[in-house]
Amino acid sequence: MKNRIIITSIIVLIVIITVGFILFNNSQKQPEKIYSAEYKTLLDEIERGNKYIISSNLKDSCFPYRYYDRGCYYTGKLKFYEGLLISTFANTNLTHEEKVELCYKFAFKGSTAWCLRGNAENEMEKQDCLNFAGDNNYLIRICNLEGEEVIPASLTTEGNTLHDEESIIPYVHYSDLI
Repeated sequence: MKNRIIITSIIVLIVIITVGFILFNNSQKQPEKIYSAEYKTLLDEIERGNKYIISSNLKDSCFPYRYYDRGCYYTGKLKFYEGLLISTFANTNLTHEEKVELCYKFAFKGSTAWCLRGNAENEMEKQDCLNFAGDNNYLIRICNLEGEEVIPASLTTEGNTLHDEESIIPYVHYSDLI
């Protein structure tokens, strides 16, 4: 009889702890975010573009934050992605939170830094870009670009020097930032 009471007490205690644990965990969960249809569409495009960037190990020569040879042309969907690749999502109806979340979806870290920089609404968000950059000089340079400033590459397709050597950062491939 005494053993039954002890076993029953232990079972009741285990059930109470389990129910308490479940209720506590459920109360701690964040409500699921609801995203706009436009967010989902852009995310699909980014993911499709990410596959292309990763498989081709693209370099940043055609990014608008570079002086680059003007021979960068894409056709069809890739042209759309190239524009989206560096987007600040200015011509969208996305919420600010959605824009910033999409910034972190780019496979190319230079795109993420450019996007975070372009969508920063205050000093704290500008710091988020630098936090993302860590100690990578290339990403720090992107985060610190002012206004319409761009990063120069060394040569045009004609072989002409564009800028002094101190301001040049060589082209960066996707694999350089993994």
